[in-house]
Amino acid sequence: MFDEQTHTRALFPEVATDRFGGGAAIGWLYAAIAIGSVVAGLGSGWIGRVKRQGVALVVAVVGWGVAIGFSGLAHQLWLMVLLLALGGAADLVSAVYRNTMMQVLAPDEMRGRMQGVFMAVVAGGPRLGDLRVGAMAAVTGATVAWVSGGIAAAVVAVLLAVAYPALLRYTAAERAE
Repeated sequence: MFDEQTHTRALFPEVATDRFGGGAAIGWLYAAIAIGSVVAGLGSGWIGRVKRQGVALVVAVVGWGVAIGFSGLAHQLWLMVLLLALGGAADLVSAVYRNTMMQVLAPDEMRGRMQGVFMAVVAGGPRLGDLRVGAMAAVTGATVAWVSGGIAAAVVAVLLAVAYPALLRYTAAERAE
C-alpha cells in the first residue's frame, strides 16, 4: 500500500559529523526512529479504538514524511532526534493499520503470499531508500536528499489516498464483516 521507507540512515554518519561534531550524535540518530516506535508502542492502546482507520493510516504516513522532512533541516541534535522519533511513532501507527488491513482484506488463500510481499518490502524498502538518498546526496547534498525524501513520502501518500478513495473510506467496522 504505502511504503514510507524513505529512510535517511545512509546520511547519518555525514550529518552527525558535519552538524554535530560526530561523537555520540551518530548513536542518537540511529536510535531515534526506534525510540519513537517503542514509545508509541507502549502507548498504542488507542489505535484499536480509531474507527476511520484508512484516514488514520494516511495521516500517519503523511506524519512520517513531514517529520522526516523537517528533521533533515534541524541543526540541533535534540530537535533532529525528536523529529526522527516522531517519525518512528508515526511509522509504528501506520504499520499497525497496514498489517491489520492486509490481514482483514486479504483472502485466506492469498494471505501468506501477501505477507511474503510485505516482508520483502519491509526488508528491501529501507535499503533501497538508503541507496536513493546516498546517490541523491552525492549530487544535491545531504539536506536536499534528506528533506526531499520525507516530503516525497507525504505527497505520495496524499496522491494515493486521492487515487484510491476506498482507502479513506476504510473503517474498523469492515473488520467485522
